[in-house]
Amino acid sequence: MNRVQAFGQNYRSIQALASDPQCVVSYRVLWKRLRLYGWPVGDAASTESTVTRYNVWGDTFSTLSAIADDVRCGVDLASLKRRVYGGLPLHDAVNATPTTTKLYRVWDTDFLRLKDIATDSRCHVEYRTLTYRLAAGVPLEVATFSHKQYIEWKKERLHA
Repeated sequence: MNRVQAFGQNYRSIQALASDPQCVVSYRVLWKRLRLYGWPVGDAASTESTVTRYNVWGDTFSTLSAIADDVRCGVDLASLKRRVYGGLPLHDAVNATPTTTKLYRVWDTDFLRLKDIATDSRCHVEYRTLTYRLAAGVPLEVATFSHKQYIEWKKERLHA
């Protein structure tokens, strides 16, 4: 076992130190600071983590993804990131009306966001897979196919 010393005490492991109330960071952060970045033990355990926090609608969020998942957010994650990283204030980025409203049409239904398609019961893939397939130029309806159906579609295209 790798014993560590901090706060004037000896700990049998990094995990034991992380569970001490005097340690202000999680085990994961502590481990990274010690093993990956070579911080002194005392500094690694006592320096607050600098996590970005986003405040909007009177609530605090830890990620833009969490904001995009909130029902009050009027844009998808990609649009939100593009707007925030482009310099638009967060309160405007979440409420701003898109300059062009793009509707996604699949199964004779219009959707405002790809995330809405991914959560529909007719879609057989997760959001990440859906966006990956669309980025590769796959038609929207085909991008919603299960893996097996998608492979069959690709084989048909190859032989056509």
